Amino acid sequence: MLYIFTGDGKGKTTAAIGSLVRGYGAGKSCAIVFFDKNPDYCNELEVLKKLGITAHIFGENRMEKGYFRFTNEERDIGAAKKALNKAYELANGQVDILVLDELLNALRLNQIALNEAVKFIDFFPKNKYLILTGRGLPEEIKIRAEMISEVKKIKHPFDNGTSAQKGIDF
Repeated sequence: MLYIFTGDGKGKTTAAIGSLVRGYGAGKSCAIVFFDKNPDYCNELEVLKKLGITAHIFGENRMEKGYFRFTNEERDIGAAKKALNKAYELANGQVDILVLDELLNALRLNQIALNEAVKFIDFFPKNKYLILTGRGLPEEIKIRAEMISEVKKIKHPFDNGTSAQKGIDF
């Protein structure tokens, strides 16, 4: 089963992690692979591990000189490939729910080719749950989904120049 949380609003990762926590509480085996996120800015990582949820993070530091680096470098593409390889490893195991956080962003940023993502989705066992998050939803993935929720931004502190807040935004 393919579930997707997408859109330009805040809360996609939060919704996916909520699904993991709910599944874990119901006795399901749960895992998450973070694409394009750095451990220094992913405060949920250690909590998930403490709960017993398998969590792996792949991403380079995009904060440079106080600014976010929007450009891709080879190291970003390499990290995304490692993340996808980890997803394959987890899919071959006994995981009931697997979240690929920001996979859609990795596609949109050309860190992962669309055909590679579709190949993984088609490979993933249909009796398990695969949850994708991120902005931008290609039609080739959309048509494979059983559930899609769009998180829409109506208003955000970033619009007024407020920077990301630790514990709320990361």
